[in-house]
Amino acid sequence: MRSYRGMMLAVMLAFSLGALGICPVLQSSVTDGGLISPANQFELAYTHHDAIWIQSNQDMIDQADDESWPGDGSAENPFIITGFSFDSDTQPLRIWNTDLYWVFTGNLVDSDLTDQQCGTWLDGVENGVITDNIFRHRHAGMYILNVENVNITNNEIYDNLGYGMEFGGWIQRCNVSGNTIYDCPNGAIRVPAGTFNSTIIGNTIYDCTGGITLLGSVQKSIISHNQIDEVTATGIAIAMARDSTVSFNTVTNATDNGIQITGSTNSLVANNTIISSDEDGIATSYLDESTIEYNSIVDCSEVGIKVVSGENSTIQWNTVEGCTGYALELAANAESMKVNYNTFIDNSVACQIYDDGTTNDISFNYYSDWTSPDNDANGIVDSPYSVHGDVENADPYPLTVAGVIPEIETPTTTPETPAPIPMELVVLGAGAVLAIIIVAGVVLKKR
Repeated sequence: MRSYRGMMLAVMLAFSLGALGICPVLQSSVTDGGLISPANQFELAYTHHDAIWIQSNQDMIDQADDESWPGDGSAENPFIITGFSFDSDTQPLRIWNTDLYWVFTGNLVDSDLTDQQCGTWLDGVENGVITDNIFRHRHAGMYILNVENVNITNNEIYDNLGYGMEFGGWIQRCNVSGNTIYDCPNGAIRVPAGTFNSTIIGNTIYDCTGGITLLGSVQKSIISHNQIDEVTATGIAIAMARDSTVSFNTVTNATDNGIQITGSTNSLVANNTIISSDEDGIATSYLDESTIEYNSIVDCSEVGIKVVSGENSTIQWNTVEGCTGYALELAANAESMKVNYNTFIDNSVACQIYDDGTTNDISFNYYSDWTSPDNDANGIVDSPYSVHGDVENADPYPLTVAGVIPEIETPTTTPETPAPIPMELVVLGAGAVLAIIIVAGVVLKKR
């Protein structure tokens, strides 16, 4: 009997070659219908399988035993489901209420696009892995709800009727990374009920209605290094972020906002690149004690960075260039924002910042339309940069060179030496003391 390792290598080699467009050599090159076309050879590398439905740990153990799936369901030796093709109208992989360890890898989930259900259905599952599969022609590539410690990586998900990945409930300690999702008209990735201690990293998304949409609450999670292009909605939309990071994402050609965050506490939006959004580059509201920094926003049709409301947040070291609206807009309910060290270039308004908020500190920014004069050559334009808005704010230290922060000498003061008391006041003072002594003596004598 050939070893399990040998079987796995053969299956994964066939899968890898197929993914690269290189067709594996099969034992037979003809079928009853004639020659096998190159397109069919890849699919014939899989073994057709009926839908797999598992409703408990014992059910998974029984099916693994019946089908000789490798593994024992432990973390060190998970069950392996691999090398199959599925095309059933019902969910090809449906698992409920399990916490055994399993891996679904190297499979093709397909259909004829008529009355088909989602490619997977996971509900109340812990400890699963879905990796290196193809999901296509389903209602949604995956439908997943209320899962923990589930990893979804390196799958190709395309040409589905709804979402690429639709999470009907919350996810916790999950990893969604390295997937390629396209041609899904409802959107690529959607989590409506909460994302906790999870990562969504390195996914490639294009030609979908929306990119990454995380609603409910996003806590202690990372959304990073995703590439999103040509989405007919917002690139990344997040609600109620707390202690989370949105970083190093690239969003191009979104028909709505590049990144939209509604509610942010102690979170970071950093090092993102947003190009050619039809609305705002970064749009936020309820931005509290958070930081927006080192983002590059170019050629957006509305505002570069918009803060509708929030307080005590920092907006620094961002570059906003070529936007139709303001580079930065602070609305009436934006309070105590620190806006420093940003670079604002050729945004198509008479003034590049709008501030209608309260006690916002705008200083040490670079404005391409306000770089001189600097008669004392200290790196700061001699006149403040006036800001639009009812508060009549201004940047007192506009920079002459982007990103170069000069040192400002703060004048030091020393205590002044008291002026000497005039001699006549000294004499008068002595006389007054003598008079007091004489009067006191008279009073004592009378007593």
